[in-house]
Amino acid sequence: MSNNNNNNNSDDTEATEIETTRIISKIELKEHSRKHKDPWICVYGKVFRVDEFIDYHPGGTDVIIENAGTDATNVFDNVGHSECAVDRINEMAIGILEE
Repeated sequence: MSNNNNNNNSDDTEATEIETTRIISKIELKEHSRKHKDPWICVYGKVFRVDEFIDYHPGGTDVIIENAGTDATNVFDNVGHSECAVDRINEMAIGILEE
């Protein structure tokens, strides 16, 4: 089966928008805490899977592990991340947190 959307002109933003249409409950987010093999964090209402990035985080693994399963928006903002960091985290989006 051919996929007409499979071309080199696809936009990463479009892929992120598609992935972030999944609604993730607060309970499900909490399940992906520091003890889970697949930690998630929430920033600005988006949920991110961070397991593949955790070892490469410039601020170390501890801050991600400590905030896994939670809304880490304040922690993220307090560090003053660059635009590059914001772009990078958006690549890891898996859904949006329920309101």
